[in-house]
Amino acid sequence: MKRPLTYPAARTEDEHEVVAGVSFPDPYRWLERDSDETAAWQRAQNLLTDQLVRGEPHFERLLQLVGYCTADGTGSPNWMVDPTPQFAGGRWFRLGRPTGDGGAAYPEAAVVMVADFPEEEGRVLLDPQAEGIQHVFWLAPSPDGETFAVGVTTDGGELGEIRLYDTESGDRLPDDIPHRAHGPLVVPQWTPDSTGFFYTAADPAGDAYAFPVYYHRVGAAAPTVPEAVDAPDVPLVQVDPEGRYAVATSVWALPRYVCELPGREWRPFVKGVDATVLGVIDGDRYLAVTNLDAPRGRVVAIAFDDPAPRDPAGWREIVPESDRVLSHVRLVGGRLVVTGSVDTEARAWVFDRDGAELEEVPLPRPGAFPNDALPHNALTPDGHPEDFVFLYSTPRSSPGLYRYRLGSGQVETVRPPRVTLPGVDVSLRWAESGDGTRVPYHLILPEGVEGVEGVEGVGGVEGAESAGSAGSDEGAGSAKSTDSAGSGAGRKEPLPTLITAYGGGRVAWPAQYPGPLAAFVASGGALVISHQRGGADLGSDWADAGRAEEKQTSFDDLYAIAEHLLATGVTTTDRLAVTGWSNGGIMAGAAFAQRPDLWAVVVAQCPILDLVGSGRDPYGRFAVPHEFGGGFDAPDAVRHLAAMSAYQLIDEKSSYPWLYVHAGAVDSACPSGQIRKTVARIQAAAGPDAPALVRIWDRVGHGMASGRSEAVLHTAYWLAFLMRRLGMTPATSA
Repeated sequence: MKRPLTYPAARTEDEHEVVAGVSFPDPYRWLERDSDETAAWQRAQNLLTDQLVRGEPHFERLLQLVGYCTADGTGSPNWMVDPTPQFAGGRWFRLGRPTGDGGAAYPEAAVVMVADFPEEEGRVLLDPQAEGIQHVFWLAPSPDGETFAVGVTTDGGELGEIRLYDTESGDRLPDDIPHRAHGPLVVPQWTPDSTGFFYTAADPAGDAYAFPVYYHRVGAAAPTVPEAVDAPDVPLVQVDPEGRYAVATSVWALPRYVCELPGREWRPFVKGVDATVLGVIDGDRYLAVTNLDAPRGRVVAIAFDDPAPRDPAGWREIVPESDRVLSHVRLVGGRLVVTGSVDTEARAWVFDRDGAELEEVPLPRPGAFPNDALPHNALTPDGHPEDFVFLYSTPRSSPGLYRYRLGSGQVETVRPPRVTLPGVDVSLRWAESGDGTRVPYHLILPEGVEGVEGVEGVGGVEGAESAGSAGSDEGAGSAKSTDSAGSGAGRKEPLPTLITAYGGGRVAWPAQYPGPLAAFVASGGALVISHQRGGADLGSDWADAGRAEEKQTSFDDLYAIAEHLLATGVTTTDRLAVTGWSNGGIMAGAAFAQRPDLWAVVVAQCPILDLVGSGRDPYGRFAVPHEFGGGFDAPDAVRHLAAMSAYQLIDEKSSYPWLYVHAGAVDSACPSGQIRKTVARIQAAAGPDAPALVRIWDRVGHGMASGRSEAVLHTAYWLAFLMRRLGMTPATSA
């Protein structure tokens, strides 16, 4: 990369951000505003990034490798898995990316397909590109399978449109629903008679950040009056398969309201409880996993006729808390299938309706079910009423579709993984954070690496999955992790190493297939999946120990993992990188500013880099205090945010690593204006010898609606930048 760089000029102004009486210099505030001047600056920055990245001699090879390793989904390293097929009307509906004869390229957007059996490719019902649709967020077939609803975007943003189609003909129905839906975060649910469905409208630009609930009857005019549900935080309406009840569940996974169908007279249910309650309707009760008095989760039953359903004294415990983390419960074949994890690695257990444990599903380990950015997303009906049908991936194999017939003891492969990384070794390791807490992470080593140094006690390797583990990809058996503490011949040279992390939102960041980042491993890099506090990898207490007022703990865990990688000889600071998206992008910005000594290169994807200024944005006011603590109304709260905010932390006395910031021009959650001004400040502080690049993509939002080749390109851009700094070249073959 040519150095020193000449950046587009960015003037400064004598302007200050004043929040709750606390003042911060804000010399680049003008770059937040949309104007001809800022547009010209952004174009110049994009051009600089394009010239540098596309000028890399191996860029086209890397682009092909990233496309191959992506395997499924859009190519985003964060929203890469198309959802599990749904069984409706005796057929299987799915969003998929079939290849043509001879392995032709994947379609840009997932197509809607239907088949008689999940093994079949089926026929295409809706090709988005043929109708000017950029992306299909979700698919919701009616229970009789005769109609299907989809959420679509035509501009790349997250505010989508709800459309209805006839399954037999593929024709679009005339129903016109004017309300916008917020991306993949809320999927409508039909009433069992297939006459209509509940959906949530989105107005994230409004001051209240409100999400009202509506019921639409097929063939009727669009509803104008919302349901009588107090719904400030994106509820999902769950519907009883027997047609007796509907439950409105909030994004923080609490079933706040219930009504009897078809009357829809809503009444408070589990409202006002400081806990998550995430479940399914089972006859006259709500069956749920809760973290109330059980940070790792227990299963409870709450009767719909309970006069005080918010009082846990009336709840019946079905499955008690244990050392396993419970996440979701499903009703399959008259039994309960409970999914969760042990030491961050996915598991599934079968219970009868009274809580007697019957068996464990023989999953390969380590691995993961598809990651849900918000837990209520898992409440969308999928699979089959009699068989447990699920997607599953491991760090070395892309998602495959599997089926488990309860009691059979054998997982069947319905659709095998499209990509498997040969010779890859995966181990679960533990670092020690500053407060003495053991923090887990998965280390994925590339082919040809015989081992890395182990450390006695806390620092050692706890378990490993080798390339030859029986059933490691196909789900044909239960491949146990082997104890390999301290094993391996070590390495004479450190590996280029990339830490991927999310660390927030009470969202687990599981040991899953890394999608396009598998190209990094295939090219000789070590990839780390961090399970730091803030995420729910080890339960809700693990999450709460790294969020809100304790958010700095999550960052400290990341630094502990980095230091453990250094101490055990995996890598060195000039070969260590970190990346994160959304909440993880904010984390990457904080890591860049708080601990620049640790990294050779940092990549922040779709971040908020000015937490203090985020209070001027509707989404920032809604989300930032909840996750990062503090707030905008008191001086101490503002200073708390400033201590984690990249924009406020940058100074001209520090030496900084290389930086790449990826952003979307129409991202409603992380506006590009605050990214522009932060990059300008970093470029001025870091100087031309420490490259700080930004790429803001037109017609792109938060990364959930991009076309496949577009998303592959976005990842290849920042991965090329990162690999250049780490001295890597892309593999010639996957």
